[in-house]
Amino acid sequence: MANKKIVLINLPPCPDYNYSDAGEIFPHTGLMLAGAIFKQRGFTVKMVDGALEKNYEEKALAAIDSDTVLVCFSLMTIQVEMALQLSKKIKEKYSGLILWGGIHPILFPGQTVAHPSIDIVVTGEGYDSTLGLIDHLNGQVKLEAIKGIGFKNAAGEVVLTEPAQPDDIEKLPHFDFSILDDVEPYLEAKSVFNNEIETDNNEKVRLMPIFTGHGCAYKCHFCINAFLKRKYRFKSAQSIIAEVKKLMRDYGANAFVFLDEDFPISKKRLFELLDLIEQEKLKFYWRVWGRVSYFNDAYINRDVIKRLEKNGLRSYVMGAESGSQKVLDIIEKKITVAEILNSARVLNGTKIFAKYSFIMGLEGEKREDAAATYRVCAEMVDLNPKVHITPPLTFRYYPGSPIFDRIVNKYKVKLPQKIEDWQGEVLHEGFFKIDAMPWIWPDFVETVKRMNQYLWFYYILKNSPKFVSKVLGRLVRWRLNGLYSKFPWELHVYDLYNKLTGKVPLGAE
Repeated sequence: MANKKIVLINLPPCPDYNYSDAGEIFPHTGLMLAGAIFKQRGFTVKMVDGALEKNYEEKALAAIDSDTVLVCFSLMTIQVEMALQLSKKIKEKYSGLILWGGIHPILFPGQTVAHPSIDIVVTGEGYDSTLGLIDHLNGQVKLEAIKGIGFKNAAGEVVLTEPAQPDDIEKLPHFDFSILDDVEPYLEAKSVFNNEIETDNNEKVRLMPIFTGHGCAYKCHFCINAFLKRKYRFKSAQSIIAEVKKLMRDYGANAFVFLDEDFPISKKRLFELLDLIEQEKLKFYWRVWGRVSYFNDAYINRDVIKRLEKNGLRSYVMGAESGSQKVLDIIEKKITVAEILNSARVLNGTKIFAKYSFIMGLEGEKREDAAATYRVCAEMVDLNPKVHITPPLTFRYYPGSPIFDRIVNKYKVKLPQKIEDWQGEVLHEGFFKIDAMPWIWPDFVETVKRMNQYLWFYYILKNSPKFVSKVLGRLVRWRLNGLYSKFPWELHVYDLYNKLTGKVPLGAE
């Protein structure tokens, strides 16, 4: 058993990935969990991280030897081309099993495993399937006895087994970082997560992930969780604190990303976590994803915010999605515009980084809805000049969401029927290429691009009172309120100023 080897391959996030920021994210959650399970059961585990090392193909091929019994990928649609290319190369030198897991194989299991370079796909959550594969690799069961996988039988026919049960999150191990060759490149990285964390004494951030929740209780129509119907499950506060203490001790970590779709959803767990931090006098910083609706008098009020801030919460990330209540209702976000604004208000004046995302171009969205979004964004900056609003992104139709399925059916979009055909149908950001989006309003693309520049400019104005007068701020706010994008002379003047001073202009791509 000791010489049986598993090679895990974490691909770059996209084909033209910028390695100047390499290592800013730890390898994929699914691979890290699978690696811990395999190692617990006596396998030698080798992780090759293509998000860290540009020569990951060479490293992967070198890692695969006569002791290797399984090679595993976990991938999104944007990574299919890279995974297929490497799988073909691996098959040329290796006769063992290649497994694909992750979102794309879950969505398209049959066509994925039909390819000759892919032997097995995982069709759902992977804990029980991984245990079954371990039994198979040990010669104890046949593939057809394993739930939640797909494979080809002796006749070359695709077989999809019965779905596995959802993972019992309390059975899932903590990440085992010893499967990585070196943890330091991740701890030393200057990631977007690190930049969100304001330490009390300017100490260096050493950030690590902790898997704290699985699935989501909400079913927003643009999200794959609505398609997968994964019930929300979460690790206990006691388990989280035990892992925090271990990583602080073993790696000198002082900050943690809690990997969880909606960490504050359990009020009981949140307050138990705060109690444990205070009882054990722990000092660390943490980042969570949560909903704007939790900011109210009955839950996350100013007193609770002060307690969270005191106990290390430094980043709260929220999907606001739209400033139009009509659009929020269409996508079944289950929040209100008033709640979005209130969250920015409550977080004002704290060390907690308030980060929001918005989307544009949803079917049913009109120009006035887009104007409402920019109006709300500007109001949020007025309420809390330190909020971070990711410039509203054009919504893209990722495979898996209910919206995607509706668009495909309504507009008769033809999906690839073979795994190798996906490489020409997915653009850089990972979304499916739809040549025309007839539902968007006229001048949508250029208007959104310009308004995103004005939104960032407004943020600068609110945080740089010495640079411009209040009059200019009012003018930019007027533009945002009404989507007035023509004759953007203020942006040209500001870009010229930046070029003269060596700063990056607003119009730079």
